[in-house]
Amino acid sequence: MMRIACCVLRIELRNTHTQYVKIKERKMEQRPVGVMVLTVLLIILGAYALLMGFLGLSGSMAALVSPLPSANTNFLMNGLAMLLGVFLLGTAISLYQMLRWAWTAALFILVILAIRDILFIFYGGGVTPVLSLILAVILIVYLATPTIRSQFSDTPQR
Repeated sequence: MMRIACCVLRIELRNTHTQYVKIKERKMEQRPVGVMVLTVLLIILGAYALLMGFLGLSGSMAALVSPLPSANTNFLMNGLAMLLGVFLLGTAISLYQMLRWAWTAALFILVILAIRDILFIFYGGGVTPVLSLILAVILIVYLATPTIRSQFSDTPQR
């Protein structure tokens, strides 16, 4: 009788552990909401940078034949805007896949945006940089939490 009770207890413990592992795997498969919000924001920023770079590039292509040095500077800046857009879109896709390098890149982008917003507050004023700074700080703190950071890995999540 004791032997049957031990076997039943072992089976129950094994089933409980299996269910716990399945629940834990299901939770790990779900992406955090903050990461999804950041992914959408990076997609919007990347698409905007690509569009503005492309529109500026198409306008400055005609100005390339101009002897003025400002035309070449505009061409270079619009090309850099397009590269920034491609980088932001690539980071957003990798952030969606929960890759570790995307976590680092997103943190770097958020710090740069926060510095830019601080400069805008001191030199330009307005409400928009303040709101953007608050959002950047919230996302930096969110990404820096150990539970969020630990979910990023070297292999992509589907």
